[in-house]
Amino acid sequence: MPLPLSNKKLEFIDRAISLQNPEKDVFHEVGYWARVWVQGALPHSNPGNVPVWGRENGAFSLTVQPGMDIVDGKAVNYGIPYGSIPRLIMCWMCTEAVRTKEPKLFLGDSLAKFMQEVGIGKATGGRWGSITRLKDQMLRLTQARISYRYRGEEAFARRGIQIAKEDMLWWSESQPEQRSLFQSYIVLDDAFFNEIVTKPVPIKLEALKLLKQSSLALDLYTWLTFRVYGLEEPVVIAWSTLEKQLGANYKQTKEFARKCKETIEKVRVLYPQLKVQYLDGRLKLMPSASHVGRRKRSILT
Repeated sequence: MPLPLSNKKLEFIDRAISLQNPEKDVFHEVGYWARVWVQGALPHSNPGNVPVWGRENGAFSLTVQPGMDIVDGKAVNYGIPYGSIPRLIMCWMCTEAVRTKEPKLFLGDSLAKFMQEVGIGKATGGRWGSITRLKDQMLRLTQARISYRYRGEEAFARRGIQIAKEDMLWWSESQPEQRSLFQSYIVLDDAFFNEIVTKPVPIKLEALKLLKQSSLALDLYTWLTFRVYGLEEPVVIAWSTLEKQLGANYKQTKEFARKCKETIEKVRVLYPQLKVQYLDGRLKLMPSASHVGRRKRSILT
């Protein structure tokens, strides 16, 4: 006799079913992701106090440099953004930018409300509370300098971006529910804003929220959603290649592949239209219907 499912798994299944029902609001809640983050992902865990972090995949490389500041006469390293929170923040930024067509994004009336909108959940204090983690990752993300490079035999190309060029946060940590007298906002960097509004990748917001406990799940969902879009014939990708592209660090590629297979199966519960096959040392992607429906696909260029 099979063991009964936990309440958490039952909730996941219920919400996954709702995501397939056109009569439910979550079915129509479409968010957006930046295409540049499909090419290279942020680290999944804290890389520590390093001057630069990066990933290399063939001729392509991604580097992230932490923002710096001076506090009490000493240099402060904000650190490299990592984990699920900066990914959720970026999704919120991309969605708002596409929705408003403005680089200045207002973060809501209160800290608690913003955390709910982003998908982080309840605002909790303390050293390991959600408020502390949000503020830390927000600083890491908005202050970091990011560079994409391509080194070919006959060409070299580089593109540098910064997420935000201005931000103002009027948040009360002790009273996260309290409305501020002034609006908190972020002004996106021009290059990043233009990248978002001209080449957004549509995703289901509810799917992202259901996968938020795993950085790998968020990366695989957004990558798969983008990668199978418009696919005319199957494509085969080596696990070793995908491992280099994503921000995860595993001792062996076979362990990475095992974890990816488990995670992809979870993604397929939310995105049943997704068609993949697992080959020896490789992942096969097949033409699949868009997760957001045909009416949203025309915005991709």
